[in-house]
Amino acid sequence: MLPAYWANGALNFLTLGAGNSYGLVTSIAIDSTGNVFLSGVVGTSSAAVAPCCWENGSLTIFPVGMGDMVGWANGAAVDASGNVSIAGAVGTSNATLMPCYWRNGTLAFLPTTTGAPMYGYTNGAALDASGNLFIIGDAATSAAQTPCYWRNGALTVLPQATPTPPLMVGKRVLVSPR
Repeated sequence: MLPAYWANGALNFLTLGAGNSYGLVTSIAIDSTGNVFLSGVVGTSSAAVAPCCWENGSLTIFPVGMGDMVGWANGAAVDASGNVSIAGAVGTSNATLMPCYWRNGTLAFLPTTTGAPMYGYTNGAALDASGNLFIIGDAATSAAQTPCYWRNGALTVLPQATPTPPLMVGKRVLVSPR
């Protein structure tokens, strides 16, 4: 699978980087000067997955912490000063993902319901008019996933339906321009 996006009806393929055999675009953000930022992943046939961002087509693979960790990048937001925030998750497998984000390429972990990264996933990012970063996703314990969002890294747990279904996660975040 080749990563691609459409701009004004024209299909644009993106680079995979050395050693990668597939890629996927998960989100797009455009700054005030027209620069295009696409979050996503690139990987190999051995299923190693690396979070990344393409800025105007140029690929940057993000750090994932340490060891044999893998990651996903799922949401992109750019503030008025040009700072790029990419929401994602990293872990040793999909079953151990910890919610995080990269700001200008620097990794920062997000707290979960236990107060520290345990398990979680992010699905989107947005900025409000004041530059506050909102990330939507889930923060989990070993017992349950909990829908939530983070505002500038601070966790807010969202109410769940009663009775609680087996899985509830937040998928997208929209911020009012007020």
